[in-house]
Amino acid sequence: MVKWISNTRAVVRWLNRMQNISILTVCETTTGACSKKYEIVSEVWLAKQNEEPIFSKDGSRSL
Repeated sequence: MVKWISNTRAVVRWLNRMQNISILTVCETTTGACSKKYEIVSEVWLAKQNEEPIFSKDGSRSL
């Protein structure tokens, strides 16, 4: 899942094939640098992984 949060920043949710590990990163598209915001690990499939994360209007923080 990829969502733009500003003109140069995108949030990306990475899932492994089993969909039991989810990593949310914010990436600066001008440099390609990404920073991990959070990671969820489960022994079973993670539900609701298609939901888009919600960010503040300026894209500076997740809500």
